[in-house]
Amino acid sequence: MADYYAHFALAVPATQEQGEWLEALYETAIQIQERSGGGGGNPRGHRAAPRGMISLARKLLREFEPEDCMGLGVETEPGAVVVWSEDGCGNFFFAAELVQLFLRHFELDDVLMAQWALTCSSPRPDGFGGGAAVIDRERIITFDPSTLAAEAAQRERARLAAPT
Repeated sequence: MADYYAHFALAVPATQEQGEWLEALYETAIQIQERSGGGGGNPRGHRAAPRGMISLARKLLREFEPEDCMGLGVETEPGAVVVWSEDGCGNFFFAAELVQLFLRHFELDDVLMAQWALTCSSPRPDGFGGGAAVIDRERIITFDPSTLAAEAAQRERARLAAPT
């Protein structure tokens, strides 16, 4: 049996305070997840997060399966906050939504580009891939290299089949 992994890292320009806010949002989402058994329930006893952050975390959790929410690292560095997959276990789409909530909260007009890689511990036809995304506070646009390659192959087939 093969193990599948997702690898990515997103560096988001941020002040120390903004980075700490994003860290707290992720921690709040994980605490809600853990306390509810994966259902996005009530984080009783959670005093560190303001009410607005709890509602943002719940909104984020409603859009993803419980296992999609785990496996991220979120850390503030000088001038940025970095979100990455720990041990290849994070979900890129969850991370992108988390970053988009951050951009919306602070009303930032940053446009971020990110890539992810899907790998496998054993060679499998479905074990490798990835993609890229453009993230801003209004949209997340994803690019699938398999689709782009299929479109390019179709154009090439048409070119080769055309009479010369």
